[in-house]
Amino acid sequence: MKNLEPRDRVSFFKQSMEYGVGATSSALYLACADDLEALEEYPQAVQVLKNGINQKAQPIEYLEDALRYLDMLSVFTVHYFGI
Repeated sequence: MKNLEPRDRVSFFKQSMEYGVGATSSALYLACADDLEALEEYPQAVQVLKNGINQKAQPIEYLEDALRYLDMLSVFTVHYFGI
């Protein structure tokens, strides 16, 4: 997986989730959100984390922490850069 580009990994993760593979594992959602963040696709990363929380993926605390981080990053970016 590490040899793939982030966009290709995101496609793989999303396809896996569509088939229910790893749907209850927070690691899948975190990896996908991390790649989306690397692509600066923050709203999609937030949505992936929220989907994991809605699916009750475990450990859910990791997803909640990552979501708080992205929310904080979003506030920082808007406040300081006006983006």
